[in-house]
Amino acid sequence: MTKTLTKHLQEIKASGKGIFVPYIMAGGHDKGLDGLFEMIDLLENSGASAIEVGIPWSDPVADEPVIELAGQRSLAKGVNLTGIVEKLQEKTVEVPLVIMTYINLVYQYGIEKFVKDLAGTSVKGLIIPDLPHEHENLIKLYLDNTDIALVPLVSLTTGIERQKNLLSKR
Repeated sequence: MTKTLTKHLQEIKASGKGIFVPYIMAGGHDKGLDGLFEMIDLLENSGASAIEVGIPWSDPVADEPVIELAGQRSLAKGVNLTGIVEKLQEKTVEVPLVIMTYINLVYQYGIEKFVKDLAGTSVKGLIIPDLPHEHENLIKLYLDNTDIALVPLVSLTTGIERQKNLLSKR
């Protein structure tokens, strides 16, 4: 089944328009999580194709310094994955949301529960940068019957053959 996020981005690309996917840190607003939908609405009204919502964590190995600081700011306000999921369950938005988190947080929350709790929300994608591609099935098993896509990442150092191999599985 083709996921909503994939279809949505393919439609934008086919129309010849550019794709704009901004990033926000959940809880990074001055109002903490109470400002999450305010930021989402602003970005949606500004033409965002999708919005990446970062989940703060104390050991963000894949984050650059600015995002790391935003995460520290959120954590200092008591923001956590449970609170973010509960907030995302409060309201749906038209723009697809893509969660960026770390596998440790998902394990702590419970993989099946995490996917189940997000399934009825506006979350249509999931990025887990520290999940090796070889272990994607740990998550995909639970995502297969949902409308949430696992978004793969490759870097400038990912070899061409590995990129082809990863893309062939999509």
